[in-house]
Amino acid sequence: MLQRFIVALLTESCLIELGGKYFGIDPIKQLEIDLHGEYDKEIKILYIEFLNAMLKCVESYEDDRASELASMIDDIINPLITEQYKLLSLMREQIINATVDIEDIEARMKSFDARKQKIAAAIAGQS
Repeated sequence: MLQRFIVALLTESCLIELGGKYFGIDPIKQLEIDLHGEYDKEIKILYIEFLNAMLKCVESYEDDRASELASMIDDIINPLITEQYKLLSLMREQIINATVDIEDIEARMKSFDARKQKIAAAIAGQS
């Protein structure tokens, strides 16, 4: 998963620079690209925060809690992240083809946010 993050970051940096210079990206297209980048970052942050929570449990010798979090990563977080990456791919295609359906994307993001809030509430309840 880390390799995917690194490749995505490098690819994004190169493409943004090249696109701006050679294709004359307008402000609307730049906003779409920025939305894509921010959402990509949000997905990565979710995963990293979960790993950090698990690491804190390991460091404080809370092995049972760390195991619970590891199971949640496998059973809940990774499937959620996979779904979010599918949305990110859809966004990418829509940006490329100038067919961004912002209402659909927003609805899907809100659905993912609601799921994340339920996960956070479940974790807070278990602490």
